[in-house]
Amino acid sequence: MQFRSADEDNTLTRLKSNDIVLTTYWELCQSLPQPPKKLLEEWRNNEVNEFGALQKWVKDHMDEMGLLHQVTWYRVSFQVPTGLEAVINLHIIQVVLDECVSYLFPLGAVQT
Repeated sequence: MQFRSADEDNTLTRLKSNDIVLTTYWELCQSLPQPPKKLLEEWRNNEVNEFGALQKWVKDHMDEMGLLHQVTWYRVSFQVPTGLEAVINLHIIQVVLDECVSYLFPLGAVQT
């Protein structure tokens, strides 16, 4: 399944029914609630441990999570290159995806 937040048929049930979901890093980031910029500035100005404060903030705002963060699964992220490097890396990405599928779904466990 290819996930795009703009798709009208996005549901948690549909997302959970897929073994593999492809999306962009941008979509993944948009699915995670972000603290307001003023709050981030306040943390910096008050020398607050930003990492700890951010973890607490996200935990307190779990009800605002997008669909991609409401499912527990393995996430594999690839940087998308351009040019000749893209052709080489697309082959590498395919090999990595094949290995991930083989690991997650041992031989005979997936019906085609």
